[in-house]
Amino acid sequence: MVPKCANEYWKRMSNPIKLVLPYGVERKVNWTKRGENIWLEQSWEKVVELCGLSYEWLLTFDYNGMSRFEVKVYDTNTLRVAYYKEYDVENNKDVDDDDDDDEFVQEHFKRKKTNTDLKCWTPG
Repeated sequence: MVPKCANEYWKRMSNPIKLVLPYGVERKVNWTKRGENIWLEQSWEKVVELCGLSYEWLLTFDYNGMSRFEVKVYDTNTLRVAYYKEYDVENNKDVDDDDDDDEFVQEHFKRKKTNTDLKCWTPG
């Protein structure tokens, strides 16, 4: 649900919006307004797949201007899920981002699949 104070911003928001996923890849997602709610639609399923989202996880969307939102993902314990970018050992460098090639993203940007394997930030 969108806070009432944010409703004015949605009148000026482009469609699609840009979501910056936790590992830096940017995806365009269409939205519609239904009553007081904003629904993410076209391309949202791809975001769910790329982030490996699970039922009851919490997402926050930090607005960065120009219709761009940084997505932060929290598990059922409200711990922020740490995503990582794999390292290219053969070439001794980080794998480059390529937000237009979904196969590249799926192959090189992965989140560990079980909660016991998640690297999560904890206050300490």
